[in-house]
Amino acid sequence: MLHRETVIENRPLAPGSDLYRLVLKGAVAATAQPGQFVHLQVGTTTDPLLRRPFSIAGIDRPKGEITIYYRVTGRGTGLLTRVQAGETLSVIGPVGKGFTVPAAGELLLVAGGIGIFPLFALLEAVDRSAVQVQVLWGGENRQFLEDVGRVTLFQMGVDYTVATMDGSMGHNGLVTDLLPAALAPETAGGQEAEPA
Repeated sequence: MLHRETVIENRPLAPGSDLYRLVLKGAVAATAQPGQFVHLQVGTTTDPLLRRPFSIAGIDRPKGEITIYYRVTGRGTGLLTRVQAGETLSVIGPVGKGFTVPAAGELLLVAGGIGIFPLFALLEAVDRSAVQVQVLWGGENRQFLEDVGRVTLFQMGVDYTVATMDGSMGHNGLVTDLLPAALAPETAGGQEAEPA
């Protein structure tokens, strides 16, 4: 479970963004499951001492790669932004119990903010020809949703509805406000058809 993974990519999602996409190549992808995470050593010394946990957002077994998204929130994630492609990171993982991937039926996923990241791997794993998937996703504002991955959901062909705290996109309020309509039997689908 302790590996050295090669950094393939480590870049901000948008110019000036504090949200980053990190792609690692190595042994983790062979056994990783949607819903699991990894512990990364973010520095080259014992300061910071503790590893940082990150959800696995994408698993590409043929390439031997996993994708992680992270937000710069402190010193540890700040150090992580300095890692360049070609360098290696010490990784413990995959860790945790993964999601159960349904083979049929309906799947309703609810995420707030960057909580959407681990759901990307689940969406990749689900056979959407056999499982009807709907995503409810909330964020701070339209710019946040655009930066984090609204286009990714659209490209996946996922039925999704959004909520923003400032009302700049979708429902004005919390993502949990969308649950009653989504759980109602007559629900017809999401409100977002394509990125604007």
